[in-house]
Amino acid sequence: MSFKVRIDASMYSLEVASLGVVSGELELISVPEAGDFLSFKYPTLQNIASPTYCVDFNFSINKVVHYPNGNESSIVLYLDDIIFESTKQGVEVGYYLEAGFNLVFDLHFDPDFLNL
Repeated sequence: MSFKVRIDASMYSLEVASLGVVSGELELISVPEAGDFLSFKYPTLQNIASPTYCVDFNFSINKVVHYPNGNESSIVLYLDDIIFESTKQGVEVGYYLEAGFNLVFDLHFDPDFLNL
């Protein structure tokens, strides 16, 4: 049995503050609890290399919320804020999460603005 969960994570850089939000649906074999970690080291969609500067791609779950939704319940995993030293690193990780896990990276600015 597997569970469909939604994730939501805010991404920041030390250079420009808020980078954007990563969100979307994942299928997991169990529902994690607050304090657990989700690993994004091995992409589920494409065989793409993860950016080398990201230490381990284990992101901490801040809280788990169960929303009743008719016959099904919706589960949302809110991750701790993800903070990067540079804007370029954060943007590359956001696009990696999109390509490798079918998540949506909602960038808060035009990447051409910072010549990324």
